[in-house]
Amino acid sequence: MAPPPPLSRAARALPRDPSPPTHSPGRACAAARPQPAAAQGQAGGGSAAPGPGPASGSAQRRRKMAALGRGPAGGGSLPLGGGAVPPGPGLSRAVPAARLWRTLSFVVALPGVAVCMLNCYLKAQHEGERPEFVPYTHLRIRTKPFPWGDGNKTLFHNPHVNALPTGYEDEN
Repeated sequence: MAPPPPLSRAARALPRDPSPPTHSPGRACAAARPQPAAAQGQAGGGSAAPGPGPASGSAQRRRKMAALGRGPAGGGSLPLGGGAVPPGPGLSRAVPAARLWRTLSFVVALPGVAVCMLNCYLKAQHEGERPEFVPYTHLRIRTKPFPWGDGNKTLFHNPHVNALPTGYEDEN
């Protein structure tokens, strides 16, 4: 006999019912067959609501499963669709973890961003000399002109930094 297929994440999140299934393949489900009034807890054909009879457990399970697809009564998002997380046993671990990450953000990340900004500012203030132009044969090869401008400059050309095949524009 082959092992059963793996369950999806949504199916793993649902509580498991330890009782065996009430039907076998190829036969109609016992819950789908009409039940006598006495089995449903209705004495004399009274109210239509199921009573504490034997079929009420399966009816409750069917109602719960049907309610999973409908979502909250207020019209919000589905329970498995990323809405509000209901409080559970894992929530007690989430509070210290959130406090830790908030502290790390303020103590490590924001000062790190400030240091990087200071570094960029100080590098921009320092006007360095550009390297001397050396006409290497393997650099700045133009087999056909660019489709913009004069065809010799790259799309994001900076005349102070980027050299043309013949040298810097300022030195010509």
